[in-house]
Amino acid sequence: MNKEILRKAKEEKGITLIALVITIIVLLILAGITLSMVLGPNGIIERAKQAKEQTQAAALNEQLMLNEVDNYLEEQLSDKSALKIVVNSGEDGLVVLPVNADETDATNINWGDGTIGDQGISKAKELKLASTNKEINLAAYNPGGIPHTYAEKNKEYTVTITGTCSKIGSYYDQVTKDKIIEIAQWGETGLDYIELGNCINLRKIASPSKNSFANMRSFDGAFAGCTSLTSIPADLFANCSEVLDFSTAFADCSSLRSIPSDLFANCLKVEYDENNYNYGFTATFANCTSLTGDPIRLWAEGRAGITETTGGEGCYANCTGLNGYAQIPEHWTQNPR
Repeated sequence: MNKEILRKAKEEKGITLIALVITIIVLLILAGITLSMVLGPNGIIERAKQAKEQTQAAALNEQLMLNEVDNYLEEQLSDKSALKIVVNSGEDGLVVLPVNADETDATNINWGDGTIGDQGISKAKELKLASTNKEINLAAYNPGGIPHTYAEKNKEYTVTITGTCSKIGSYYDQVTKDKIIEIAQWGETGLDYIELGNCINLRKIASPSKNSFANMRSFDGAFAGCTSLTSIPADLFANCSEVLDFSTAFADCSSLRSIPSDLFANCLKVEYDENNYNYGFTATFANCTSLTGDPIRLWAEGRAGITETTGGEGCYANCTGLNGYAQIPEHWTQNPR
C-alpha cells in the first residue's frame, strides 16, 4: 500500500517538472517574440522613430511652404516702385541718407522704425554728425542728405522712399557712408544720378526693375570704393541702353570676386569722348584685386572710341587674378593717370 502511494507521488512529481520546463520554454518563446516585436528592425520602437521623423519632416515641409507663401505675398503686396536702403543705426543712432533733399520728397520717407517724414529736419535743433564730428544748426542747414536719429543703436533698418528721388550720392560731407548696408530695391523713383563711392559697408545691391535706371546716362564712380561689395547682379545694367559712361564704376572694390559675362551686353552706346566728358570704361574695375574668372573683352565689342588703345585705360589695372591677364591689352591693365 505504501509503495503504491510513493510510486504515484513520484509519477506526479515528474509530470510537474515536465510541465514546468514546457512552461518556461513557452515563456521564453513568447519573450523572444515580444522582444522582436519591440526591438526588431521593424519593431514598435523603430516604427515609432520612423513616425517621429516623418512627422518632423512633414512639419518642416509645411513651414517651408508657409515661408514661401509669406515671401510671395510680401513680394506681391510690396511697393516695387519704392527705393529701399538698408542702414545700420550705429553707436550714435544717427543716419544721414545719401539723397538730395532738394529733389526728394522727405514726407515720403518711411524710416523703418515707425517714423514717416522729415522729422529729423523739422524737430531737431542740432546734430553731432559722426562722420564729420561737427555741430550743425539744422535751422540754417540745407542738407545734401536727410538725417534721422534712431532710438535703438546698432540695429539694421530698411528705409523706404516713395515718390520722386532722382539723386542718390554719398559725396556730401554730411552723409554717414559707413551706415549704408544694402540697396534692397532700386524702385522707380526717377534716378538719374547714382554715386555711392566709399560706402565701405555696402555689402549688396539689388537687381533693378525694368525702369529703375531709365533716366541714367552715366555710372561714373557709382560704386567705387565699396570695399564690402562681393558681387554684381548679372542684370544690373540690362536696361541701360542709353548709358554712355562706366568709368571708375567699381574701382577699388577690393572684395569683388567676379564680373558677370553679359554685364554690359546691352550698353552699346558707351563711348569714349573727352569733349562730352564720357570716358567709356576707364578704370572701371581698377584695383579690384580679388577678381577671378574671365575679363570681358570690352575693347573688342565695337563701341565708339573704345579700342585696345583707347577708352579703357586701367579698366583692369591690378586685377591680376583674372584669367589670361597677360593677354589683356596693356592700355587696359596699366595704372590710370
